[in-house]
Amino acid sequence: MLADDQLSVAQWLIVSDIAINRKRTLTHFARSLSRDPGSLSRAIYCLVERGLLTSTRNENDRRSTDLRLTAAGHALYDRIRPCISRLASSRDLVPGTVHLDAITALMETALVEIAAKHTDEQPR
Repeated sequence: MLADDQLSVAQWLIVSDIAINRKRTLTHFARSLSRDPGSLSRAIYCLVERGLLTSTRNENDRRSTDLRLTAAGHALYDRIRPCISRLASSRDLVPGTVHLDAITALMETALVEIAAKHTDEQPR
């Protein structure tokens, strides 16, 4: 489902977090996802270029930028979220309401496994 929309897991996590919380910064994502700010910056740049996010300088801290979803970003989130929720529910990840934390944990585990597999396949 993410591949159909040419989204990485990191990009989906960014989109879904902003959809729920309305506004975030790159620093927030680097800390919450335990990722390198440089790689997240590239993910955010791609989302901005695709018209899914806006990035504006923070009025109170010129070193920081505020990230928000565009109408296209909200539409993408609204379309993908039910699929992610059904996937999580079908795997009994969360009884009842699906929480973003459970989905994030699942996706981060998948990222680690994909990275390990990719490393194993590299020629030496």
